[in-house]
Amino acid sequence: MLAFYILESISFFSSPAAPILPPSIVTPARSSLAQLWSIRAWGLYTAIQLAFLVGQHRALTKEERAITTAEKADTDAAKSIKKTKATVMLSLVENAAYAPLIVHWYGLSLHCGIMSCRNLLWLVCLGP
Repeated sequence: MLAFYILESISFFSSPAAPILPPSIVTPARSSLAQLWSIRAWGLYTAIQLAFLVGQHRALTKEERAITTAEKADTDAAKSIKKTKATVMLSLVENAAYAPLIVHWYGLSLHCGIMSCRNLLWLVCLGP
């Protein structure tokens, strides 16, 4: 995520929208390259986060099964696991919702947008 923030800042502050970094320091070609790599870094971070959350969900499911199949079921532990599992599931849905946005911005940085901006607006309005 650190790479994303650094590259995104370089890209933004060298763009015509906020020309803080002069073209002599960051050329437009390097700015576009920073934008492309920032989107790739964001996509990689999101994929790693999704894999981590899926693994955490599986571990919680195993732990929940072990608690419920035990002779003396600990209700407080089961409730705690269910609460944690719900939080993990919400994070999983949130990170999965970033995927279409990442694909869209990656396509725009290559000047061949995957989705139209109108369809993306609907996705953002209906998303998390």
